[in-house]
Amino acid sequence: MDYAVLIEKATELANRYGITATRVHHPPTYGYEENEIRFLGHTDQEAFSNLCHDLAHWLIASPDRRVLPDFGLGPGPDSCATAERNVNVSTAQLEESAASILGILIERHLGGDVTSTLKRHRWSNRALHIIDLMQTLTDQGLVRKTAASKSENTISFMLDFEPRLD
Repeated sequence: MDYAVLIEKATELANRYGITATRVHHPPTYGYEENEIRFLGHTDQEAFSNLCHDLAHWLIASPDRRVLPDFGLGPGPDSCATAERNVNVSTAQLEESAASILGILIERHLGGDVTSTLKRHRWSNRALHIIDLMQTLTDQGLVRKTAASKSENTISFMLDFEPRLD
């Protein structure tokens, strides 16, 4: 799988929303600021995953928070600065989880293999959380169900959805 090509596809998708995407090789001051996503990755696959995750944050964030560094969620894991948190901690944690799932669905939509991202984000043991988040993302119009999983596996259930990028 050519992740350099997938990074280009994800960058083009970000550009459709008016966002610049820039790969950086050192932790940025902010991962997102002034309509620019600055994404890290030791490998192209990791960089692609991080870009999709941050694009998911942008899609989830309210328009008034899209102008704030790191979407007003506070400092991100790759940020060097202490971004101001404009939401409470539980809201930030819930939104982080939703961005994780939506980012994984964007990765898959663009042709990426999401196996390593699923492991890195530790989704395999959070069944009820996945079901609740899929309902929230559906209610917000960010995803749509494309299949009816007959599996009891919550990862299969999650992958029955696709991002709404129209």
